[in-house]
Amino acid sequence: MKEIPFEERILAALSHIGIVMYLTGVILPGVVWTVYKDKSKYIKLQALQAMTFQLALMLAFMLGMVAYIASFGLIFLTAFMMPQSGIASAASIAVPFAIIIAILAIYAISIIYGLYAAYSTYLGRDFRYILIGNKIAEKLRQKSNTAP
Repeated sequence: MKEIPFEERILAALSHIGIVMYLTGVILPGVVWTVYKDKSKYIKLQALQAMTFQLALMLAFMLGMVAYIASFGLIFLTAFMMPQSGIASAASIAVPFAIIIAILAIYAISIIYGLYAAYSTYLGRDFRYILIGNKIAEKLRQKSNTAP
């Protein structure tokens, strides 16, 4: 594998570091991808992966928040359907708490994973996110083979 230039490694790492900025973090790899997609295949792949991963994380967060808000319906439902049952209400109160804990845990793990991706690309490694990395690389490969 050829040596990745320092500037490309920095830009790829910055794309992945955007994950720490949550909602606005997806803008950073988007800008890097837009500016450098025709200049470097390495930056193109890394920035597109970072952007896709962060968009998927945002979608998962939003779905988690919908589940969190909907879980309050469970509290009201058990309060009206079984007002004498303290156990049912205690269990229904635990659901929103469990959802928030899960959302925070997933986000924390995602930040660590994104920072690992930044570190790997800073070292010039060809980092691939689980589930999406190889698919994105294959799509880019197919696109470059069909280009005139």
